Amino acid sequence: MKKVSFNEYIRFTRHLFAIGLKARALSESPAAGFKLLRPEEPIRQTPDWEEFQAIVKDIRSQQFNAEAQDSADLVEFMGRAGVGTAECAGLMGEHIDFDAKRITLYRSKTDTGYRI
Repeated sequence: MKKVSFNEYIRFTRHLFAIGLKARALSESPAAGFKLLRPEEPIRQTPDWEEFQAIVKDIRSQQFNAEAQDSADLVEFMGRAGVGTAECAGLMGEHIDFDAKRITLYRSKTDTGYRI
């Protein structure tokens, strides 16, 4: 079992016993001493520039994908700008300032905005 899954079980168990505490069915939680495990750091393999261009080219060449060009444009933007799906999901036209050549993005994970 992965550490992240184990931690979710601990959180669920704590919450379950918290309900018992709130209802005064328990005097203390048996899960109070459960320790969360430190999750593993994922190893992310990042393609080099040539591999990235090959990925975008492959997406563009998909004959039976009606959105191939749009998908390739999105992947190319994400790779060139260094942003992920979470940042792209909230991106709207008003976040792009063509005159200043600036894009304002919002990172929901850290609840911060930033510009590129």
